[in-house]
Amino acid sequence: MKNLIILIFISIFLFTFGLGTFSLWETDEVIYTQLAKEIIQTGDWLTLHFHGQPWFIHPPLFMWLTAATGAIFGFSNFIARLWCAIFGVIGVVTVYYLGKLLFSERAGFYSGLVLATSLQYILQSRVAIFDVPLVALMLLAVLFFFKAYKEKKPGFYWLFYLFMGLAVLMKGPIGILLPLLVLTIFLFVSKELPRVCGECHPILGLILSAVIGGSWYLAEYLLHGQIFYERVVGYYMINRFTGVVETHTGPFYYYIPVILLGLLPWTAFIFEGMYNLWKERKEKENFFVLLWLILSFCFFSAANTKLPGYIMSLYPFLALTIGSLFASKKKIDNSFIVLVFISLLLLLLIVPLTNASLLKEYAKMGIGFLPLVITMGGTGLIAAAVYFFTKKAPPALYVIVAFMLIFLFLLAYYTTPIVEFFKPRWS
Repeated sequence: MKNLIILIFISIFLFTFGLGTFSLWETDEVIYTQLAKEIIQTGDWLTLHFHGQPWFIHPPLFMWLTAATGAIFGFSNFIARLWCAIFGVIGVVTVYYLGKLLFSERAGFYSGLVLATSLQYILQSRVAIFDVPLVALMLLAVLFFFKAYKEKKPGFYWLFYLFMGLAVLMKGPIGILLPLLVLTIFLFVSKELPRVCGECHPILGLILSAVIGGSWYLAEYLLHGQIFYERVVGYYMINRFTGVVETHTGPFYYYIPVILLGLLPWTAFIFEGMYNLWKERKEKENFFVLLWLILSFCFFSAANTKLPGYIMSLYPFLALTIGSLFASKKKIDNSFIVLVFISLLLLLLIVPLTNASLLKEYAKMGIGFLPLVITMGGTGLIAAAVYFFTKKAPPALYVIVAFMLIFLFLLAYYTTPIVEFFKPRWS
């Protein structure tokens, strides 16, 4: 219980500290907040509206939550982002329980710390964009699947179906497609698909998920007909994978640099963690985590439409990979050597960030990022020194977590006000 409380307090600080001090960034934050406001203004909780016009791009769960909160407390930058922060905390807590279920309590605790302090997870838990809420709901579905599967408690399968349905209502069919794809292949390879199908009532369960997640789609189709179908199913759903939506595209390797940057300061531990998963893949738990990482990466990389937030579903399982590595009794000297190398590369950024001739009119923005780069780079060097001095990984982990709290303080009260001046303006 003590470890869980620590995770909750750290997560709340990281995801809510200074949350309302900077303005909404275009375009998604502004759009989603305006949609929530217009729910209250129009009284229409079924069809979303943007400046009075029907808006069909995403299902409404996130906007419903924001609208309900705004109706009670009033709309503000903090309220617009609050539910992403809440789901960010839920995601960390869920990873803790999933790690505890798959590996050990210690692995769950370390995994939660890694997820909570990963750069991209922090940033996306602090903006009104619902990639983190989607991931949290899918994680809950996976957690309850394994509660039923490992502990022989079939009643939890119904919560598995419930949260998949809510994930669909949050951001569309990916909320059910990805968990089902990974879990089906996992059970097939494990030769347990027939047994689990006999326990989990798949037809009734998927009907439940479909009713929860698909009811809004059906209602909107009945109200708006072909226009809704062509816009949502044709363009924003099918074309998002087979074509390019709103010019958001990239090569197959698009997400590799995104992950390497987004997982900072834990990037150095990916390689050894993945190697350990592969080496011990005969263990079902390791195989499942490895399978999720591989299939998720390939799925989103194969899609023609790409955005950094789409890959968020990998971060909890990368955290589990690293958390289980820290919880093991093995020496991880190689990872800390890589950490030193990455930290030195980060510190080399000081040169361009302080060189006004390179940055020209953005010199002030470069100075704004300088404390963050120094903190991140210095953290890796200090953590590596602690590890090689103590020969134990956990103390180094705690050093990294502590410095990420400092990083967040600098981000909220030093860097963000500077960057705010340069941000694109909504018009």
